[in-house]
Amino acid sequence: MIRDGSRPRKSIDTGDRVKLEAVDSEEELIFQLVDEVTETDEKNALSVHTPIGKVLVGKRVNDIVELKTGSSPKKFKIIWIL
Repeated sequence: MIRDGSRPRKSIDTGDRVKLEAVDSEEELIFQLVDEVTETDEKNALSVHTPIGKVLVGKRVNDIVELKTGSSPKKFKIIWIL
């Protein structure tokens, strides 16, 4: 399936690219959500079955999510979904 990148999806799902921005810093994360990570997936591939992937699925642009990225949780805003 080919998606029109100019029209964002309503909510995050498998196959989407997602950009997140930390609420309290300049940190940005970009992920490609995949069903299962394989050796052929891109560097920033993230399985929807991981804890972070499970948090992101179903969320929308401008939603705030809390992710564990180290010793303490951090809040991120969803900037775009392609």
